[in-house]
Order: sequence, then structure tokens, then C-alpha cells
Amino acid sequence: MTQDLGAAAGASSAGTGDTGGATNTAPQTWLDKIEDTGLRDFAINKGYNKGSLEEVAPNILRSYQHMEKLIGAEKAGNTVILPDFEKEDAKEAIDSFYNRIGRPKEGAEYDLALPKTGVDADFEKWARDNFHGAGLTARQATALGKAWTEFSTTKIAAMQVADQQRYAEEDKALKQEWGAAYADKLSQASATAKALGIKPEAIDALQKVAGYSDVMKHFATLAEKLGEHNFVSGEGDRTGALTPGEAKAELQKLQYDKDWMTAWLDRSNPKHKEAMDRKARLDAAIVAGR
Repeated sequence: MTQDLGAAAGASSAGTGDTGGATNTAPQTWLDKIEDTGLRDFAINKGYNKGSLEEVAPNILRSYQHMEKLIGAEKAGNTVILPDFEKEDAKEAIDSFYNRIGRPKEGAEYDLALPKTGVDADFEKWARDNFHGAGLTARQATALGKAWTEFSTTKIAAMQVADQQRYAEEDKALKQEWGAAYADKLSQASATAKALGIKPEAIDALQKVAGYSDVMKHFATLAEKLGEHNFVSGEGDRTGALTPGEAKAELQKLQYDKDWMTAWLDRSNPKHKEAMDRKARLDAAIVAGR
């Protein structure tokens, strides 16, 4: 019995770690088994060293659960680091960020959803280069391309409607100004432009700048000054109709024509009917412009 007690006493002494006055070491925690010092320091800063693993495990799980609620469980692990866009040496980090969120490797890979025809090649290259430089994702570039196509299509359609309305208004004004001579004047204008070698597309460009009415009047006037017979041949027979302005000018001139006035006022005059017919034609030409 005595020997057993002595052995027990020796074992008790060894178990107490009696080192004969040596310094005691700090008590170990479950974190001491983690080799990653950065991860261990993170856990210590969070206070996970203040209890056993069994005690702090619920807190760790709650933190992770809270994170998943914030970003979504399906997104965990798919987060990206937002670079500092103001740093001069941040290009690599910025490129990495853009590529991670969905930017293609190069602008040529974008599907801009542009019309198959009518798109300026320089504009398309500009769009691809700048979209890529700005970090647009493939989805964003496609959305912008569709939006631009819709905008430009609507804009062009509106411009065409406006051009048609302007043409109709100016053509109506020409009919009022030229009256019965409207067809003759248009024929003169068209034949003059053709004789001078002016192409239709050039006339269209002039009309967009100066207006349809002014261009037609310009060519009609030019035909008269240069000699209309040189310009209207082959364009059909002219009616010889006068514009309201020309009819008014001729009627005013007749009022100072003594012979015509005598014939017009005197029913017994042999030329009375001729004078009356001439007056009627001039009145009709004047009325045609109203």
C-alpha cells in the first residue's frame, strides 16, 4: 500500500508540471492549431479566441449566415473587389475588375445589334473601342447598341416626315404663286438643271439647304434669263400659261394700252371679243394662284 501511494504521489507531481520554478506558458486555445497566421489573427480580432470551438462555432455560423443573406447564397464566392479608379497604376486591377464582371476580351466581340446596312464603319469602330475602354459588359454594349438603333431609326423617320411636310407646304406655296403656269415653271426648272448637268442628288442637297421652293424658282428664273427654248426642248409642250404675278403685270400694262382699252370698252369694236377674251384669260391666271 505504501509503495502504491508513493507512485501515485510521483505521478501527481509530474502531472502538475512542477518544473522547479520555471516560467508557466500561456494556455492553448483551439486557434493555436490554425497554421495561417492571417486567418488566426482575423479570428482573434473577432474575439473567437475567448472560448472553445464548441462555444464560438454558433457565432461563426451566424456571421456566415448573415453574409449570405446580404449577398445571396448563390453569390457567395463570386464577389469582386472594386478597384481604386483614381490611381494611376490601377490599370491592371481595373482591367481585372471589368473582365470579371463580363467585359469581353476585345471590342470586336461585342454584339452591338446595329442595323446590317447604313452604319458608318468608323462610327462602329469608335463605339467598339470606347465601349471596351469604358469597361462595358457584353450585355451593356448590346443594350446600348439596341437603344442607339431605336433612337436613330425614330430620328430618321421623324426627319423624313418633317421633310415631306415641308415639301408639301412649299409646293402648295409654289402652286399659289405660279397658278396656271405651275406645270410650265416646273418643266422649265427641271430642264434647266438637266441642261446644266446638275445631278438629282445635288439638287436634293440644295433643296435641304435652301428649300424646295427657292431652288425651283431659282432654276425657273434662270431658264427665262438664259432663253427657255434652249432648256425645255424634249420636256413636253408648254401651255403658255402665266403666273398670277405675270398676269397682274400684263393686265396693268393693258390699262395703259389705248387700243386695247378702246376695244374692251366698245362692244361695237371688231376687236371687242378678242379684248374680252384676253382679259378673261388674265383674270383666270390671277385667280388660279388663290
